[in-house]
Amino acid sequence: DKVDSTADPDLYAPARREVLSGVVLRALRLADSLSSSPAMWTDEHMAFLVRAVLEARIILEWLVQHEDADIFERFKDYGRGRRKLLMLHTEEFIDAQSSPSEEQVEHLAHLRALVNQEIDEEWQDISVSGDFAGVNRRDMARDIGLENEYRLLFQPLSDAAHGDWSTI
Repeated sequence: DKVDSTADPDLYAPARREVLSGVVLRALRLADSLSSSPAMWTDEHMAFLVRAVLEARIILEWLVQHEDADIFERFKDYGRGRRKLLMLHTEEFIDAQSSPSEEQVEHLAHLRALVNQEIDEEWQDISVSGDFAGVNRRDMARDIGLENEYRLLFQPLSDAAHGDWSTI
C-alpha cells in the first residue's frame, strides 16, 4: 500500500502542523490572559500581550505564505538552540557560585530535561541570529502585506514593551 503524503497532519513530517498549531495556541493563550485580567487593560500593560499576538499573526502568515518544508524545522531548531543556550548560561552561572541554592540546581535539571526532550543536546545547534528565518518582523510583515499593521500597531507596541521614551 502506498502512503498518502498529503495527509494532514503528516505523521512522517509533523513539524508544519506542530509549529502552526503552536503559534496559534500561544496567541490564543495570550488573548485569553488579556481578556480575563482587567488589570492588563491599560496601554502600558496590554502592549506586551497585544504585541505578542500581532507577532504571532505575522509569523503565522509568513510561514504559510513561504510554504517550505525546511522552514518549520528551522523554526523548531532555532527555539531548541535558544533553550540550550539558556541551559548553558544557567550552568555557567551555577558553576561560578561557591554554593548554589537547591532551587538553582533544580532549575538547571529542569532546563536540561527540556533541552533533551526531543533531541539530545549534543545534536542541537545554537543560533545567535535574531530570528529563525533570518528575516526581521518588519520585512516579514511587508512581505505578506501587513506593513500597515506593523507600522501602526507592532512598532508602537514594541516601543511600549521596550520602554522607549515615547511611551514613558
